[in-house]
Amino acid sequence: MKYLRPGDVIAAAQIGLTPRLSVAAYAENTGRSIGDAHNAIARLRLAGLVDPADRVLDVQAFVRFVQWGVATAYAAVPGPVVTGFAIEPTSSGATQAEGGGPDRPGAYLDMPFVWPSARGNSRGTAVAPLHQGILRVITTNPQLVELARLIDITRLGGDRTARAVADRLRTAFAAP
Repeated sequence: MKYLRPGDVIAAAQIGLTPRLSVAAYAENTGRSIGDAHNAIARLRLAGLVDPADRVLDVQAFVRFVQWGVATAYAAVPGPVVTGFAIEPTSSGATQAEGGGPDRPGAYLDMPFVWPSARGNSRGTAVAPLHQGILRVITTNPQLVELARLIDITRLGGDRTARAVADRLRTAFAAP
């Protein structure tokens, strides 16, 4: 239980969206079991991404981790063309407008990246999500799904993409 797991990044994003929820609520919102949600929160606390006292995300630490660590720690490996849920809204990358865009070694350049799922509505190059639970909440938790997409884009892109995603994460977690 000492080290962060890929799905813990998604749990942290949910904590950033809705701090101080019960463990059961986090489990439901992230598509995982209560025990898995509890362990993820404990690992996030040990990593210093969540305040141990009140279960609030340290936004700056989280954004730094997503920008500089996620792509290295949890590298994405593009797979075959499959049906799934699109990670990026266009085939040229979600951050293409900001001057970024994923480096796509081995990927089909004219196809978007997708999380493989028979329930999906897009065809593209397969990339496994950080946590399979995101596929269970794809219709019930659109805010978390959008953050998971952004985080996965950092796994596929370069520095400019990571900077653009970091800016969007800071905006998403800004106080209303």
